[in-house]
Amino acid sequence: MASFDPYPKYAPVAAAKPKGDSGKSKEIEKLANNAFYFGIIGCFIFGIILGPIAMLTGNKALKLIKSTGSGKNHESTARNGVIIGAVATFLYVIIFVGTMVLMLMYPDMFDFKAAG
Repeated sequence: MASFDPYPKYAPVAAAKPKGDSGKSKEIEKLANNAFYFGIIGCFIFGIILGPIAMLTGNKALKLIKSTGSGKNHESTARNGVIIGAVATFLYVIIFVGTMVLMLMYPDMFDFKAAG
């Protein structure tokens, strides 16, 4: 008489990953948050440097979201980081150009030589 084995010797089947999750969601979250933080900080200090970094980081996160299909809940954070980074860069360019115009129009205002 043949014996019946109720537990066959097959390897267990791994649980299927949810559709659209390729393990990149943590990386997308990190990139989106960094873009947002760089943009916010760039509005106050070093905007000419942190603004473009925010735009590049946010665009990288948006490209990953589009290519992998995961991390859709971080899309708005990444997009906001890009927008705020652009605003920070624009503000610092306007401040720089305004300062240069003032220096050309009123050179005595920026003369820091000792009086006398």
